[in-house]
Amino acid sequence: MGDWEISLIEGVTHSHFVLTGVERKSQFAIIVRSDNKQADTIQTKISNALAPYKELVHTITSDNGKEFTKHKYIAQKLQTDYLFTHPYSSWKRELNEYTNKLFRQ
Repeated sequence: MGDWEISLIEGVTHSHFVLTGVERKSQFAIIVRSDNKQADTIQTKISNALAPYKELVHTITSDNGKEFTKHKYIAQKLQTDYLFTHPYSSWKRELNEYTNKLFRQ
């Protein structure tokens, strides 16, 4: 336990965003609303959402989006490793993509 997949879902009007995170083994999910996708906002949302589970966060994996450019701050605050998938390899975060699909329904 402790390997998290995260991503950002953009709303239809491009004015609302939802940050999703799923722990791979337990499939425990977190969902956090955001009014923008600026890196500063997203890093704060991720850090605050995962802080209560700090001991259960060993790695975080996300895509290479601009919203995740503050990954070093997140890794430092949560004392974890932060990984990125290769471009166009969303299947490497398969559980998170499936969770996002369910959330959109």
